[in-house]
Amino acid sequence: MFDVVMEWAKRNLVTRDDLLIQAEKENNLYRFGSEEFIRFEKNENLPFTTKNAKLKNIDQWAVKVSETKNLYTTTIPAPYVCAVKDVDLIGPVALAVDSEGKVIFETMGSRNNNLRSSIHCNLKNFDTQDIEFMRDPPRIDLAFSLVFTWRNYSHWLLDNLVRIQGFEHYCEMTGEKPAIIIDSEPSTWMVQSLKLVGYDVADCIPWNGKRAKVNRLVLPSFRRYKPSPFYSPAACQWLRKRILSNITNIASNNTFNSPNIFISRKKAKVRRIVNEDDLIEKLSRLDFVAYTLEDMSFADQVRLFSQAKIIVAPHGAGLANMIFSEKPVVIELFGSTMSLVFFALAKGLGFQYDCLECQPQEIADKPKHERNYDMSVNYDELSELIYRFM
Repeated sequence: MFDVVMEWAKRNLVTRDDLLIQAEKENNLYRFGSEEFIRFEKNENLPFTTKNAKLKNIDQWAVKVSETKNLYTTTIPAPYVCAVKDVDLIGPVALAVDSEGKVIFETMGSRNNNLRSSIHCNLKNFDTQDIEFMRDPPRIDLAFSLVFTWRNYSHWLLDNLVRIQGFEHYCEMTGEKPAIIIDSEPSTWMVQSLKLVGYDVADCIPWNGKRAKVNRLVLPSFRRYKPSPFYSPAACQWLRKRILSNITNIASNNTFNSPNIFISRKKAKVRRIVNEDDLIEKLSRLDFVAYTLEDMSFADQVRLFSQAKIIVAPHGAGLANMIFSEKPVVIELFGSTMSLVFFALAKGLGFQYDCLECQPQEIADKPKHERNYDMSVNYDELSELIYRFM
């Protein structure tokens, strides 16, 4: 069933280029901002291993500009927003299908595998025999959807929340105010972050998880473009400025007494540090303070990172908070495999970045994916890395 639906979707897909051509013809395309050029240096200690194939293919998404140094450049296209007429939103991830029965890729994100993930989620969680789906669905005149395949914290911030800039540009250009569709059960950090951007969940339409017809669906472009792992620095800076300008109105009981922060994953299910207690005790000698983000409100996470000078953390969604920092040093800890997401985020924002390969922890009940193994951190290696930036 899944393979059949996937093949159908691939044959009936409205790509980003298709969408732009269509919007241009209908005089319904609103561009804003400008093309961005990112120049960065690849860290020498990022290993070229078979487990890190994305890094081996760095030339696929960046151009080397120096033969003597590891200097590269990459480009992010200018953003835009448009509106598509007569759209069906279908299933738990609100997959958008146009009047010709074609799937609109721009509702799923910028990654090439988003189509597979979105369809898999819909098929897994949605009963097409549900009689409510077969009846006439509710109709919305003008809407913008924040429902997304991945409800992960970093995807919410970096993929979804930044699109509100495009939404607001549409409002400014047209004088219209589309309804905002959100998850029916948004997480606490979704609610709090949306509030700090200037929107109340109570004023939004909760997604029914099944089906709705939208006369006009507003589609701000996603601000990350494959095959590059880079997010738009301008989009991140817009979100940082907006949230920090509103955060003074939110009370806090926390005080942050050191700009050197260590992010704990002790409450996470994967990628934990097995010798964390010992590591935190030793890091305290370098004036590091440990924080567990699950215990903090969204506003306090923003405050924490906004004053950070050195950030040490295992790979995880909490590192997306670096966008609220000014000019930090970011040191990322990896176990079995590496990811370029936060390397690219830091480099795009002009931050200093380095990483440390740690010892994967051999345990009986291993996670399904090797990238999620726990790890043991060598303090001597980590402290040596930290001293380079102090």
